[in-house]
Amino acid sequence: MPNDRASPSGPKSSVKGQVVLSHGASIGATSVTEATVAFAGAVVGDEVSVSPGANFVAGIGLSHARVSTTDTIAIGLMNMSTATLAPGTVTYQVTSTRR
Repeated sequence: MPNDRASPSGPKSSVKGQVVLSHGASIGATSVTEATVAFAGAVVGDEVSVSPGANFVAGIGLSHARVSTTDTIAIGLMNMSTATLAPGTVTYQVTSTRR
């Protein structure tokens, strides 16, 4: 179903910014975790792209990003190793684009 906020004849609107997210506790071996952070202007249904400002701890990768509620994004990380790893605090560049 099309999003009625997007203009079919013009460019899609987007919100860009930076967030700092502490992923909290460690991620268990071969597991995925998700943390949320405020991001003003994000609306459920937006396409979200995130780019970390530095390398992750070896074995950690970006799983997904989504708008969980209005003005809040969720970023998921996965631990691809066989050990428990702590991702720490990560700064992300974020773009939320209306579909």
